[in-house]
Amino acid sequence: MFSTLPGVSAPPPFGGNQRTVVIHVDPERLRAYRISPEELMRAVQTGNAILPSGNVRTGDLNRIAPINSVVANFNTLADLPVRSGAGPAVYVRDLGYVDNSTDIPTGYALVDGKRTVYIPVAWQSPVREWIDRYGEIRDLLDRLSREFLQRLQNRDRKL
Repeated sequence: MFSTLPGVSAPPPFGGNQRTVVIHVDPERLRAYRISPEELMRAVQTGNAILPSGNVRTGDLNRIAPINSVVANFNTLADLPVRSGAGPAVYVRDLGYVDNSTDIPTGYALVDGKRTVYIPVAWQSPVREWIDRYGEIRDLLDRLSREFLQRLQNRDRKL
């Protein structure tokens, strides 16, 4: 949005949380099933691999193969087999639970003691232009705030 104003740039914001699908594992269950954390990680990586799409050429036909094995619903990760073979199969759900969560915050911004998202704005023009364009930047920030809240509400409806 800021790129529409000449001389204004803004690096990526910081202070927010990134959506992350987290698998919470009970260490006691791992020990009970004699499964290492590495074995669990391999099972999740194998069952949720990112595979590129491609083309399948058959004679004169060139068909597109849209293959992407990443799970569409994060809850299906609980159904991934960790170990199978002799004895009962062990699934991710047997070892813990899958959660639609966020990354562990490593840094955040505070304004008046409250968490917020911080967007630094750099202006590369004379001060006089900065003062003249202040209203435009303020309008952009208001529009950004409205769009963000709308997208957040839409995302919550989908979940």
